[in-house]
Amino acid sequence: MSSKPAVAHSVIEYLPFGENWIYTQVAGLKRYRPVVMTKRGKNLDYFSLSAVGGEIVPAYTSLWQQFCEKVGKKFFYHQFPAYFRAFERTKPVLLHSHFAQHAYDDLSLKRRFHVPHVVSCYGADLWKFAELSRQRNRYRVVFAEADLFLVEGNAMRRRAMELGCPPERVRVHHLGIDLKRVRYVPRRPSSDGVVRCLMAGRAIEKKGLDYGVHAFANVAARHRNTHLTIMTWGEAAYKRKIITNLKQLIAAKGISDRVSWYGLQPYHEYVRITEASHVFLVPSVMAANGDAEGGCPVTAMELSAAGMPIVGFAHCDIPEVVRDGASGFLVPERDVDALTERLEQLVTQPHTWESMGRAGHNHIAKHYNAVTQVSGLENIYDELTGRGRQHLATIG
Repeated sequence: MSSKPAVAHSVIEYLPFGENWIYTQVAGLKRYRPVVMTKRGKNLDYFSLSAVGGEIVPAYTSLWQQFCEKVGKKFFYHQFPAYFRAFERTKPVLLHSHFAQHAYDDLSLKRRFHVPHVVSCYGADLWKFAELSRQRNRYRVVFAEADLFLVEGNAMRRRAMELGCPPERVRVHHLGIDLKRVRYVPRRPSSDGVVRCLMAGRAIEKKGLDYGVHAFANVAARHRNTHLTIMTWGEAAYKRKIITNLKQLIAAKGISDRVSWYGLQPYHEYVRITEASHVFLVPSVMAANGDAEGGCPVTAMELSAAGMPIVGFAHCDIPEVVRDGASGFLVPERDVDALTERLEQLVTQPHTWESMGRAGHNHIAKHYNAVTQVSGLENIYDELTGRGRQHLATIG
């Protein structure tokens, strides 16, 4: 067993591929050992923590365990009993809840074991779920009892304060991009002269994929040397409907032969597709149900680091990641005419791609580097546990 102090990470599911930024945080820890407590495990081979001496504690792995754990949670513990057993065994010095809507149940752990409690907010938790009156009432309790809330940018910070979080308890802490994993590729015109645009994200309203299709169709009507790749996925009925509507829109615009479709891809295939693309579209919007990106889509951060110019809407904290006029272009939310204009500017001015890509890479490397951001997270753990003072005393 590692001698490093343990931090308990409470994650709803560990881990969907679309939430790999959580893995970047827990697997990057150097001075603390992660103990991940999760309702159910998935993709555990891909997101293993063995290399960092961590462990994953699923609440249940069978139907009988699921029944017992849910009964224990509902009537006795207010959280899965497996989590309490994990706490007693590993003795973590701090509890880190991932997603604010999950933090309410975790308060029972904080109260029982008297450890500092950090809550990371990622977007839907502060927007979509906060629209529910039951959840708002729970957030008031969490805001009063948890020690610190981490948000991705200043738009999220303002939102947290609007919901009642005390200003002194909410802090901007950027997610980190693993720059060893993301290869920088200067974007230059292809030998066939085709400009390849890309959109990627789950098939949900806030991704604004229909706005991107409209803008691309406008540009494609004037420039034949354009192509759009859409990488989107979703099994739920409403997600399938969004995909169907997108395909119908593309057919109605007469650009079906200019669009390629992909679902969720293995990472090596995702890299192949992105490295063959020139411009990334991020048309994110506020959804009718109150959902929003929160910070900035992690894909946009990765592709900016990889050297791709970004064009999209100035939504939530995207302007903190995409520097308008430097690493890409941002326009007012839902303004398709403005989005068309900026996309066309990039399509017709390929000589700007490399400098914009380099500016984006440098910005991500400076402010969103996983190494520095995880180190900063450990400094936050030190601050809340008092270990920073202990370390300084030891040095002295």
